[in-house]
Amino acid sequence: MSLSTLKRIWDKDFEGSPQLNTLNALSVFLCYKDWNDFKLSNDSNLVDNSTEIEPQLKNESLDENTRLKSTKINYIIASISILILIALLFFNRNNLFSTFIKNQVFDTTLVKFSSKTTVITGVPNSVIFNYDISQIDCDSAFIQQSWDKRRRVKIKKEDNFYSSIYYFPGNHRAKLIVNNQIVKEHNIQITTDGWMCLVQKDFKNPVPIYISSEYLTMQNQLSVEPEAFENNNIDTKNEDFYVSFYNVKQFGNLDMDNCIFETEIKNNVDDGALICQECDIILICEFGMINVPITTPGCVSNIRLIANDFRISSDTDDMSAFGCDLNNWQKIKFKNADRNLSISIEDKEIY
Repeated sequence: MSLSTLKRIWDKDFEGSPQLNTLNALSVFLCYKDWNDFKLSNDSNLVDNSTEIEPQLKNESLDENTRLKSTKINYIIASISILILIALLFFNRNNLFSTFIKNQVFDTTLVKFSSKTTVITGVPNSVIFNYDISQIDCDSAFIQQSWDKRRRVKIKKEDNFYSSIYYFPGNHRAKLIVNNQIVKEHNIQITTDGWMCLVQKDFKNPVPIYISSEYLTMQNQLSVEPEAFENNNIDTKNEDFYVSFYNVKQFGNLDMDNCIFETEIKNNVDDGALICQECDIILICEFGMINVPITTPGCVSNIRLIANDFRISSDTDDMSAFGCDLNNWQKIKFKNADRNLSISIEDKEIY
């Protein structure tokens, strides 16, 4: 019997009936002749107790019956122990089966995974995934939009297409996951037509509010007009909300390992900023991003810095230098020299 068959039988969502060959194999494992013998031996309704056994026969066969009963009890105890062990293996996430599945090696040449967007630029944008996993043995398969595991959807082995909507621009790393392993992945770039603005009331909601470009001010500074919130039913006095500006495109042959990025930001409380006035400046790269948080001095305990695989958090590091007065313009500068990143506020290096 295969591991996948055993896993399927003990799956709490399994609603079918195992094949007779499977039932026979399990019965033999428990020292019965076959499935029918198992049923006959364990169904009390099939035992005829109406016939009186002669006393002398009872005495003559007492020792033999005791031996048989003892042997059967030992078989039952052993069988129950094995079944408990099997159940523990399949219900424990860190069991041997999970380790086996995690360590399976797939021939990726047998797997196909590609995609295309339905819109050249802009959001929302539907992506059609084309996949083929028919030639590999697996128990489960998923397509994940990006790094976010919440955007993971189960797919069928016999199918070849799955469509997904991307609501945010950026460079997304789509993944094909088989038996909890990433077997193939590729970039999906969702671009914008210049600068665009969107608003989120809740980060858990996958669909943001798109602000029309007519409300954007791009003369000397980038900002959004207050009327945009009113026209989109956003109560600026009683609701928390987050404003994001995106400009996603191919910027030519830029080397992010050696670059300088400079800007000025302001997030004034009088203009509607939340109490911590938190800002994130994000540079989207081909295989990652640089995310630098800026906030007020009193709120630095709730931020983290990301530079591709390098991450630090205020939970474990002193990030007090990332706090400043955001009621006034602050000059922010990133300098990356041979992948050594330095960050400055008002020409003072803070990290």
